[in-house]
Amino acid sequence: MANLSRIIFHIDMNSYFATCEQQANPHLRGLPIGVCEHLGGIIIAPSIEAKRLGIKTGTPVWEARKIDPLIVLLPVDPPKYREITRRFLRIFSDYTSLVERYSIDEAFLDVTNLIGAGEYPWSTALLYALEIKQRIRLEIGEWLSCSIGAAPNKLLAKIASDMEKPDGLTLIKPEDIPGLYERLNLTDISGIAYRMERRLHDLGIFSLSDLRDYPEEELRQQFGIVGHYLHELGALRNPSVFELDDDQIRIIETEPHPLKFEAKSAEAYPPSPRATADDPLRTDVRLDIRTYSRRRIKSMGHAYTMPAATDDPETIRRLIFKLSEKVGKRLRARSFAGSVVSCYVRYATRGNGESSGEGRGHRIHDLISDGRDIFRAAWKIYQSFHNGHPVRMAGVTVSGLAANVADEPLFERYRRAKRVIMAMDRVNDKYGDFFLRRAFLLQARALASDTVGFGRMKEMKYEPMA
Repeated sequence: MANLSRIIFHIDMNSYFATCEQQANPHLRGLPIGVCEHLGGIIIAPSIEAKRLGIKTGTPVWEARKIDPLIVLLPVDPPKYREITRRFLRIFSDYTSLVERYSIDEAFLDVTNLIGAGEYPWSTALLYALEIKQRIRLEIGEWLSCSIGAAPNKLLAKIASDMEKPDGLTLIKPEDIPGLYERLNLTDISGIAYRMERRLHDLGIFSLSDLRDYPEEELRQQFGIVGHYLHELGALRNPSVFELDDDQIRIIETEPHPLKFEAKSAEAYPPSPRATADDPLRTDVRLDIRTYSRRRIKSMGHAYTMPAATDDPETIRRLIFKLSEKVGKRLRARSFAGSVVSCYVRYATRGNGESSGEGRGHRIHDLISDGRDIFRAAWKIYQSFHNGHPVRMAGVTVSGLAANVADEPLFERYRRAKRVIMAMDRVNDKYGDFFLRRAFLLQARALASDTVGFGRMKEMKYEPMA
């Protein structure tokens, strides 16, 4: 069923953005707080105290205030969270070189070689997990906690870390695996959401054991290649990390690889508005990620929810342009270019509390990474479906990616444009995103500011160690 010789940790930081704020600001400790992109949007990270009141991730700000009028709302502070992530990754690297950063607040560790072939490997794993928890509190901050799952593979380790929150520690040993079929629901498995669960119910699959026993060929007939991964989930195996959404599948081929660190002090202090060489939460910690986990990136995108819905075409145009520039910057940083541009929006909430959205994609006959080119395609897509309703959220994605795209343009006018973009990237890398920007974006400063989500992690800047 699984490779029983391995021991994998999945470490998930609890209420991460909120506890980072409480660690940095002691007067917030013990209070219900919510971190949000802006005060007219949604709570992207409620504190443990807020969760106990029923305020969840994704709760609209107005609803959170209705539940608790005294909730403290804070703007998202990405540099602070990325810096603390660097710190706990450094701790993890003390135990194994096989560290896979899965998102900004979670990571997988292969500790098989650390534990060795002793008489009581799982007891040893328990002691190391407890030590990691203690080091996070001592070396980063006493208000930060994590849930750790230990198991023979990554899927089981992630399931284990979800079993006890906050500040949990759960082991799933090989002999415990059969009992999981009675304990877990389908949606307890990472990768099966409620829409997929409904489709499985239509096939008569109501439990994890039903999924395990369902013929793989019939799953393939219903779902295509997704059927294979559903079968693997039912068997509690994970040859790769994947996410399922209806009949779409996103496969992330990952293997942990050695990770090296060199960094400054690990005391936790709130970051200053602009990091300096003397700031203990400086953002230029040096990382060598030349042998980081290998991920097959299929798309890059950005989305932004505005404080209030708008039907002003110029505001929407500037937002889509800025999102396109952000996507282009990320593509160029990884030497990618793409041939498929998608644009999507979500409209204002109706009186019944429901909202609708729309989006389309378009394949172009070129590989692009310039934000202006991305915008031209995205804006044309938006104009093709927009129905005049006020827009609350907009997003732009580029897919059909090709790596190492650095061909020199044939004509001088295109070479000139490429040199300008490269110069802008160098300046913005040094002084911050959009320090230099196209004139059209001068009035878009407040739109789509820097943020960070749990499902992805913005690329961390680093300098290779000598």
